[in-house]
Amino acid sequence: MFDYIPEKHDLDSRYVNFKEVKRTKSRAYKFAVWSSCLGGHNFFLGQWLVGTLHFLFTAALAPIYVFMDWQTLLATIIIDVMWCYYGIKKIAVSDEDDPIYSGHTPKWFFPLMVIHMNTIIWDIDFWARKRKKAEKESSSK
Repeated sequence: MFDYIPEKHDLDSRYVNFKEVKRTKSRAYKFAVWSSCLGGHNFFLGQWLVGTLHFLFTAALAPIYVFMDWQTLLATIIIDVMWCYYGIKKIAVSDEDDPIYSGHTPKWFFPLMVIHMNTIIWDIDFWARKRKKAEKESSSK
């Protein structure tokens, strides 16, 4: 998406639990793709307020969605999809050395993020085909 290919698997919970993990564009992008609807990338980047608001908008308000009319429900779904899209695009088009990627996560971060890391699409390498193609092109030059 947006012609950005992140590094290979570096967010495996077996290796990052209870460790400080350096914030990188690649990791933030994967967080955004894998758990954007819950705001996981915001938490990863240290944006706790935005992450909490996104999480509450999506997950904690879900039972209330049942009582909404269809127009309001559709509007909230569209808002959430656009919020996710914007989060992914913002990371994809940013620079690798952007100040937002400075620092490390706290040691307790990944065990706390278990709800974000247990989504159905977590750790699927959506970029494998593009990565292989890019590697072939770079090796043929």
